[in-house]
Amino acid sequence: MTRYQDEFLNSFLIGEKSSYGYDQQLYSNISTLESYFNEVDGSGLTGAFQSYFAAAKTLADTPTDKVIRANFVTQAQSVAQQFNAKATNLENFRTNLVGDGLTQSSLDNSEIGKRIDDINNKLNQIAELNKQISVFSQGSEPNSLLDQRQLLIEELSESIPITTRYEGTSCDVYMGNVQLINSGQQSVTFKASPSGDLNPVTVSLVSTKDPSVVYVANYLEQESFSPTQGSLKAMLDMGGNGPGSIYEAMTELDNLAREFAVSVNEIQLRADAGPPTQASLKMNPTTGQLEIATQNIFLNSSNAAAYDPTLISAANLCVNQAVINDPFEVATAYAEVAGTTVVSPNAVGNNNNASMFLGMRDTKMAGLQGQTPEGNLYSIASKIGNSSALAKSQLSAQEKSVQQLSDQKQSIVGVSLDEELVDLMKFQKAYQASAQVFSVVSQMMDVILSMAK
Repeated sequence: MTRYQDEFLNSFLIGEKSSYGYDQQLYSNISTLESYFNEVDGSGLTGAFQSYFAAAKTLADTPTDKVIRANFVTQAQSVAQQFNAKATNLENFRTNLVGDGLTQSSLDNSEIGKRIDDINNKLNQIAELNKQISVFSQGSEPNSLLDQRQLLIEELSESIPITTRYEGTSCDVYMGNVQLINSGQQSVTFKASPSGDLNPVTVSLVSTKDPSVVYVANYLEQESFSPTQGSLKAMLDMGGNGPGSIYEAMTELDNLAREFAVSVNEIQLRADAGPPTQASLKMNPTTGQLEIATQNIFLNSSNAAAYDPTLISAANLCVNQAVINDPFEVATAYAEVAGTTVVSPNAVGNNNNASMFLGMRDTKMAGLQGQTPEGNLYSIASKIGNSSALAKSQLSAQEKSVQQLSDQKQSIVGVSLDEELVDLMKFQKAYQASAQVFSVVSQMMDVILSMAK
């Protein structure tokens, strides 16, 4: 049978499938990222903030009560733990996608490592099919092999943006200006290497015969490659450090954790040279009097002994153990001091600082782009949600485009009944002629045999 394919349509289809592969991978990753910030039910960090500020209000109302102080510290711990959990989720998500940026084993076990293995495997299969098709094309068309090759090409196009060129029965495969397959040989192998925290993986294209020969040192820097085609590119985008990436979400979460913690600590240990000189004051549970506060509430768990606010992140935020052990270390008061002496040590009902802890809920902070802590968290979640909605819309449109092209391809793929009827008539006449020859030969043999008798 004669196999019919529209090569122009095939070429257009694999281009659309490359766009589909990018959109599908991007939406999958963004929707996962969105799930880590989806806290509409008041759980997670959103709920922790709510409980913390509720505890701050109770503390401002009753600053001397030990149970109320302990609850305030507990809610501060809950905020830190929610930051820690969210940071761990994002870090694990990124590592599963593109590796940890440090070890080859992490990269090999990641989603992008497995995708690169699949790309190399498909390239090898297509090259092998080119060889088989060349051999079997000496007779009739090897339709089954041709169909297998076309299917592999379409599957490969979802991972990387490729183009094809046909030389006789052979299909050469290109990506940009780089030839991946030359007849029956895979010219290029994709290689992934860990490359640090900002962009954890570098994908290069090297010679299959000699890996020391590098055709493309960095996939992301190759201008001839499409920026929005192929699932491999979507993985690199999400796993990198650009807009909309997992790293961007991690950075914004770190900034929120740092700004919140530093603001709380600034209230906890604030002082004013005056006049009059004022300072944050804690309560001594033994004497029942106010003293100058000396302990920060939030610290960096990686180095709690040496407080450096610039090193605080969502992953390492913790509450000072001294404050956990003694909730009276929380500086609820702010009043006049003379050197290290509190002017009115018995004014334990002073709640100036406690009120400021509560007031942070409505304070728009310069370090949070003029937003409140809860507002900033909502802004991060909203941006990711909007990106997810846009990615979903793009994927839906691309799915329809690919489906239309696939339907159009199916409508013309197959055989021409007219041509097959003509071929059938030819074969029938050839068979009849052959049968007649055999009949004549048989009759001649009968005559010869009868003469011999």
